[in-house]
Amino acid sequence: MRRLPAAAAAAGLLLVALVLVAAAVLARSRTTVGQNVFVNPSGIIDAFSTPSVAVNPDRPSNVVVTYREDRPDLSARLGWSNDGGASFAPTALPLPSGADRPFFPDAAFAPGGVLDVAYVNLGGRGNVPANLWVAQSRDGGRHLSAPVLVTSGLTFQPRIAVGPMGTVSLTWLQSNRVGQAALTGDMVRVMMSTSGNGGRSWSPPVPVSAADGNLVSGASGVFVGHSFVVVYERFGPTASNLGTGGTAAQPDTYDIVVTRSPVGRADFSPPMVVTAAVRTTQRFSLFFPQFPSLAGGGGRLYLAWAQGRGHGQDALVAASADSGATWSKPVRANDNPGGDGTARLLPTMSVAPSGRVDLVLIDERNDPSGNFADAYLASSTDQARSFHDLKLSTAAFDTRVGPTFGGGLPPDLGSHLAIASQPDFVQAAWADSRLGNENTGRQDIVTARIHMTSSSGRTPLLIGGAAVAAVAAAGLLAWRRRLGRIGANAQE
Repeated sequence: MRRLPAAAAAAGLLLVALVLVAAAVLARSRTTVGQNVFVNPSGIIDAFSTPSVAVNPDRPSNVVVTYREDRPDLSARLGWSNDGGASFAPTALPLPSGADRPFFPDAAFAPGGVLDVAYVNLGGRGNVPANLWVAQSRDGGRHLSAPVLVTSGLTFQPRIAVGPMGTVSLTWLQSNRVGQAALTGDMVRVMMSTSGNGGRSWSPPVPVSAADGNLVSGASGVFVGHSFVVVYERFGPTASNLGTGGTAAQPDTYDIVVTRSPVGRADFSPPMVVTAAVRTTQRFSLFFPQFPSLAGGGGRLYLAWAQGRGHGQDALVAASADSGATWSKPVRANDNPGGDGTARLLPTMSVAPSGRVDLVLIDERNDPSGNFADAYLASSTDQARSFHDLKLSTAAFDTRVGPTFGGGLPPDLGSHLAIASQPDFVQAAWADSRLGNENTGRQDIVTARIHMTSSSGRTPLLIGGAAVAAVAAAGLLAWRRRLGRIGANAQE
């Protein structure tokens, strides 16, 4: 008996490869990006950044976006939508009489469709935060209750997280000094407060970060399993002037650490370093940091951050299957050629109920000069082992456009972006300067709804590629018959 001709075997393998490629292309082609929608009211010199997105679990057409106002005055805003993010209406963030402007908001929906919105209020010409508040809405953001006071003092960067049973936790940065003096580790702590009654009252603040003399910043928390896990940046024990506005490019590296506590307790573990010696190529301030992003789903934790490499910067993701006790080796979420010198900024992550991992990021891959960028979505259906990227912005925007705070510093692009992952769509938001220029410094908040192929990482090839699968089966059957005839002839 002779071997089958090599040409026949090669033809068969080629057919299989073409079928698989066609199925993958068909599946990806079903992921579509909706219209780019401007959330904020327009203004020729207004600048907005640092959005958060919340999607109502009981009514996914109800979307809320909160965001920071950086110019003409420091403040905060909320926009709500009942048409899936196609249009937005504003709601003022309430404060008691005599309290100055709200600032640095964050929002999340609790079970039952109750919206919780956290923010601080600023006082005086120095824009010093005075109190930390939480307001609620039971009509999707149209109206907000009178805010509940969580704590007073120099409270920065509040982030809110809701557990599966409705427990609400706040993390923030607490300082005992602002101004021009150098900061040391004993002046800044990450703190937490919890509400077990739906945000109507809050526990006394407790420290999250260790009292080890290290400067810390950029904290946020998530619920996973029976734990509440907090990530933050640790800069070391050296006194720093990062609190005075930052530098053009942060020269020192920092560690990203996590700590965890059982839900319902304030017993945080010693900080564990997930990644050390992180270097950013962007402007940095202790009180306006670039947040690492922590998200949980399917019993797993995922951490994303921007890591400077050479002249470029990548978005990296690590995963944990044991509530943050151990972490996988990080992988690149951006799928552009490595080492091309371009940068990814502010990767912000969420996890869909199916376990799909999604990131929104600002990406300069299409402009090697590093001046213009686009918003991208990076998604993974294999537990963050690999990612596929998709451009979201319909127009590139200039990263040199935005508010500046003196001292020759570059524009502030914000502290994080926003993303909410649902089974069949992703709602993302980012700061976008396409309507601004270097004279106006205008930045807007832009959002888009991305319609995903399916709710499962494997389903796209099975459902979206059903027709291709049928073709594949027929092709394979024909190939086997052909080989059978070739084999019969070979025996003669």
